[in-house]
Amino acid sequence: MRHIRACYAGAVAYGREQNPPNRDGRLSRAGTLVERFATHRDMILRFTVDLAVPFTNNQAERDLCPVKLQQKISATWRTLRGLADFATLRSYLSTAAKHGVDALDVLKQLFSTGPWLPQTAASS
Repeated sequence: MRHIRACYAGAVAYGREQNPPNRDGRLSRAGTLVERFATHRDMILRFTVDLAVPFTNNQAERDLCPVKLQQKISATWRTLRGLADFATLRSYLSTAAKHGVDALDVLKQLFSTGPWLPQTAASS
């Protein structure tokens, strides 16, 4: 953890060195970004002290990647219904994964006994 924090501090110092304020005392866009990294250091590095925090909070983008990849490969969706079915399946598998349930297990259950549903807060 100390090593990561030291490297982070070094990167911020280097960023400040490479992006000093201009004559008016204003920072460039890069300089402003460096200062945000300095200001929000504890939030950015929270994953180093709290193992419940994932390395990235970009789950929404990761959920969209398969859709964009499919669109890139096929150049388009053939039907709106096909897109809706794909999105429904991806959402179902993503929800299961977020609850720690294996994708293959929920698909087997879907086709044998019916859909898997996450427990509600009241039934936990």
